[in-house]
Amino acid sequence: MDKSTKYKIVNNRNIVLAITILVLVAFNVIQLFINRRSESVTKEKYETKQMELVNTYAKLDTISSQLDERIEHIRRLGGSVDSLIEVKHQLEQDKYSLRQSIHLASNRYEQIKGKVEGYEKLLAMKDKEISEMEHLTKVLTSEKLDLLEKQDELADEVTQLKSEKDKLLEQMSQASVLAIEDIRFFAVAKNGISGETTLFKQNKFEKLKVSIQLEDNQFAKEGKKEIMMRIIEPSGACLYNTNSGTFKYKGKQIFYTNTEEFIFNNNSEKIDFNYDKSNEYAIGTHRVEFYCEGFKIGDGEFEVE
Repeated sequence: MDKSTKYKIVNNRNIVLAITILVLVAFNVIQLFINRRSESVTKEKYETKQMELVNTYAKLDTISSQLDERIEHIRRLGGSVDSLIEVKHQLEQDKYSLRQSIHLASNRYEQIKGKVEGYEKLLAMKDKEISEMEHLTKVLTSEKLDLLEKQDELADEVTQLKSEKDKLLEQMSQASVLAIEDIRFFAVAKNGISGETTLFKQNKFEKLKVSIQLEDNQFAKEGKKEIMMRIIEPSGACLYNTNSGTFKYKGKQIFYTNTEEFIFNNNSEKIDFNYDKSNEYAIGTHRVEFYCEGFKIGDGEFEVE
């Protein structure tokens, strides 16, 4: 083989080697580009996924706060919140799962992501329900206020009727009270002779006789009645003896001097009272009062000198 041929062979080999090296370098460059491109795409996908996770978690967190508001609002309106509390527990579990985002399987993430729309629809449905409840509450409150107003009006009417009834009963009671038309005083001497007077000599009479005449009263109930007489000395003390006693007047027990029972038939009844005092009467004005069925029905005075 001559030198020229040998040189050509060597030269060709160098060209092939150079081309091979260039191909290998190009391949490595392309492979590096592909690897870097793949890493860039992977990083971009990772960052996109992370952003989606953050956004989804933020939505769930917002929905959780809104759900708390709806629960409290419905509770104030008196509605049931048991189902919403269960939804809240599930939502908190979903939030916990998203916090484990890097280990979260793609299908599980998609499930949670899909729930967001369901939660939002639930909030919208509860807003409509709350609006209806508020409207119903306003209607019921208005009706309740109307009923309370009518109740107050009825109560006022009942109170007024009761007051009128009480007044009528009081008027009827007052109308039925007996009244004394005339009072006469008599001094009874030891010989039984009596003389009418209002001025008595201290040592000139043995007994005191008081005669009263009742007014006619068509409202008074006929039948057996009792009248108590009180003779009150100038000192204010009520005279009494073995025939005396007490009776109730205006919530208090007070003494009476003498009492007489009679049958009232609305015919200008006359009743006589006799009082025998064992010792002398006090000098001065004596007041005499008469009571029947819890009412004072008349009074008079006589003088002792």
